[in-house]
Amino acid sequence: MSRIVTFFAAVLLVAPVYADRLELANGDTITGRIISMSSDTILIETDYGTLEVSRAAVISGAFGLPGDDPDDLLFYFSFNGVLADSVGDYVAANNGMRFAADATGLPQAALRSDGTGTYLSIASSSEIDALNEFTITFDIRLEDTGTTQYLISKWTRAESETADGKFTLQTAGGNLTLYLVAADGSYHRATARSVLTEGEWHSVALTFSRGRSLIYVDGAQVASTRFSFAELFTDTAPILVMTAESQTGDPYAYYNCVGSIDELRLYSRALSPDEIAAISTVVLVEE
Repeated sequence: MSRIVTFFAAVLLVAPVYADRLELANGDTITGRIISMSSDTILIETDYGTLEVSRAAVISGAFGLPGDDPDDLLFYFSFNGVLADSVGDYVAANNGMRFAADATGLPQAALRSDGTGTYLSIASSSEIDALNEFTITFDIRLEDTGTTQYLISKWTRAESETADGKFTLQTAGGNLTLYLVAADGSYHRATARSVLTEGEWHSVALTFSRGRSLIYVDGAQVASTRFSFAELFTDTAPILVMTAESQTGDPYAYYNCVGSIDELRLYSRALSPDEIAAISTVVLVEE
């Protein structure tokens, strides 16, 4: 594999920009069009032919970055020592989170919340507020799975069976529960059970499109739910990371996660299973 990787590094100097990208463990980057994937290899087409890449050599992958249609990817926070959106102009305010090691052990390459009310707030936009389909992907390592915590939230209030918001993702006991708010204000849930392990990195993806939500963990689909609605509530709340606004106790500490998050992306469409699998390669690298 080392000989192939050396060749990759050479051709990248002259290859044009493609939609798909693979980041290798040795620091090289391959851009091209991913054709197919298996548990062992990824086939990617470049101007220099089709290359077969061992998944063990890949630490992360991305579809559409920078992409043929960059509008699909609304924001991308890699947290590699900086707090900046790599593809757009979305602004994140850091409320006490600190940089930590990522899934590969690279220092200062993820963000950690300590559970005392430390979180990230990403200012929304009219485009995000009006989304009726989306994909959210991120890598997560929870240090405590025994309590109810919120990983991602665009949600400000819930009362009875209605809410002001668009979505929120809850975790408790290793489960993931995605709450979605329909256009009429009613909220609904989809749950994947026993999918997160305390102290381990996982890649999580959530999609919603045309009334169907899917939850993926480590590239595999773990929940599929059909709803009677296709449109989501239009709200103006920011996106909170590693917490949700609580109506009880300290508004940001009550549901605050203890753990680290990395590689946060929001797309304006539902990604395919193959696209989700490519993004999840960061947690599939063998030790």
